[in-house]
Amino acid sequence: MTSTKHTAGYPPEFRAEAIRLARTSGKPNTQLAQELGMSTETQRKWLKQADLDEGKRQDGLTTDEPIERIAVCCGFSSAAILRLHFVRFLHVSPQAYRNAFHAASA
Repeated sequence: MTSTKHTAGYPPEFRAEAIRLARTSGKPNTQLAQELGMSTETQRKWLKQADLDEGKRQDGLTTDEPIERIAVCCGFSSAAILRLHFVRFLHVSPQAYRNAFHAASA
């Protein structure tokens, strides 16, 4: 049996700087991602989430959405069930995860 444990591969400060560089450097996304040692898919997801959080797009959930809304949108019957699965698979509470990324954008 294999166990999957997710760990954050990049600190929040790195994420914030990568987003800033993607928006201001003028470099192609593939080149910048390579220079930063990350995948272009990771970079794309970070930019999308930043755009959602800043209100630049409306096709997803923002980081500030209440956990109850996130649970429903993800198909969970309650926020409590979402929290249970979140901790089981990511080994951190949703609030701790959220706080880590808010610290980088502040």
